[in-house]
Amino acid sequence: MEVVKTYINELPAEALHIRTKVFVDEQGFKEEFDTVDKDCVHFVYYLDDLPIATARLYRSKEHKCLSIGRFAVLKEYRRNGVGRKLLAFIERYVLDNYDEVLVGLSSQKRAVSFYESCHYHAIGDYYLDENYPHTWMEKLIDEK
Repeated sequence: MEVVKTYINELPAEALHIRTKVFVDEQGFKEEFDTVDKDCVHFVYYLDDLPIATARLYRSKEHKCLSIGRFAVLKEYRRNGVGRKLLAFIERYVLDNYDEVLVGLSSQKRAVSFYESCHYHAIGDYYLDENYPHTWMEKLIDEK
């Protein structure tokens, strides 16, 4: 059974675990956890009660939109639609709970094609975040 749970202004242990495995252990990021976590809606995707993916949503003052961040799927569950399902859930959550329809995210270069396939568009050039190339991407979401 698949289910996504939301946690408001609370970083659940499951999300902490997934982000540590993906961003710290696998990819070598050192500054994974920040003060933004306390002001986010956190999402955890469960498959048969096992937490396998996570993301957070917050209002970005810099980009003047809602921002999806720390989007992570455990390695063994990638490329089977989990990321697409979690992203769709977050977009539905935005439509149901906010007036905004512009959503943005900072994508690692290697994930750009995934987000493009979900109709996000790169805005601007690449920049480095902990020595990894990223680009800002945005999408206007609607009822479609």
